[in-house]
Amino acid sequence: MRMVFADDSNIVRTLIKRFLIEYEPTWEIEEAKTGREAMEKTLTTKPHLVLLDINLPDIQGTEVCKLIREALPTVKIVLCSLGDSQDSMAAVKACGADAYVSKVAPMKEFHQTLAALIDNRPKN
Repeated sequence: MRMVFADDSNIVRTLIKRFLIEYEPTWEIEEAKTGREAMEKTLTTKPHLVLLDINLPDIQGTEVCKLIREALPTVKIVLCSLGDSQDSMAAVKACGADAYVSKVAPMKEFHQTLAALIDNRPKN
């Protein structure tokens, strides 16, 4: 499974990628620091899933989501941020993302959200 993960924080990218690979050693995860880089890597690698921070430094994750959805309508897109605010949930619906996960959610829940989208595993 190929994935692009966009977050401007090196620490967040490293920790989440390390955790996901522990659960799913076969996942190939490309990292991006900006919305533009996420778009480029997504169009180049054609991943199964794109994980986007809502607050990227150049282009908001919601806008990147819309652009990816237009270019690759079948790719799964998950938005993430530090909170579970109503605004975040509304943003997910408005931009066409498949799901939302909080960066502060337990890592097992974080993983289950992504895995359920990829291979229709139930979220327990």
